[in-house]
Amino acid sequence: MRAKIVRSLTYNEVLDRISEIERKNGWEINAINRNSKLFIDVSKTEDYEEWRKLRDAIEAFREGEGFDYFLEQEFEVSERDMKLTIKRIELIDFISKTRINSINDLAFKMGRDVKNVYEDLKILERMGLVRLIKHRRRIIPESLVKEITILFY
Repeated sequence: MRAKIVRSLTYNEVLDRISEIERKNGWEINAINRNSKLFIDVSKTEDYEEWRKLRDAIEAFREGEGFDYFLEQEFEVSERDMKLTIKRIELIDFISKTRINSINDLAFKMGRDVKNVYEDLKILERMGLVRLIKHRRRIIPESLVKEITILFY
C-alpha cells in the first residue's frame, strides 16, 4: 500500500530544497541571476523547473504575498511500521477544519488523551505533515496537508 500526500512546504523547507538543488547541479546562484540566458543540461530540466518555482515562491513572499508552496510525495506504507494511522489521519483532518488553541484544546475537542495526541503530533511533525507552533506557553498544531490519497495495489 502506498500513500500520496500533497502538503505545504514551510519557508525553511523551500530554502533547504533550493540549496539542495543548487548543490546537486553545481549551480552558482549569482551567476544564474546575472545571465539572461541559462544553458542547462537537458537531464537537469526538471531540477531547473522546480528550482525556478521555489525561487518564485520565495520572491513573492518577500514582496508581501502569502507563502504557499505545495509538494506531492509518495511513500510506501507498510502494515508493520504504519506511521500514518487512522487516528493520525483523523488528527490532520480535524486540525484542518477546526480552530485549535493548543494541544490540550485539540485533545479535549477530539475526546482523546493529551499525551497520545502529543505523541501522534510529534510523529506527524517528523513526517512533515503538521507544524507545531510555539505561542507563549502553548503549542498550536497546524496542518500542512492539502490532500492524502491511499493507493491499494
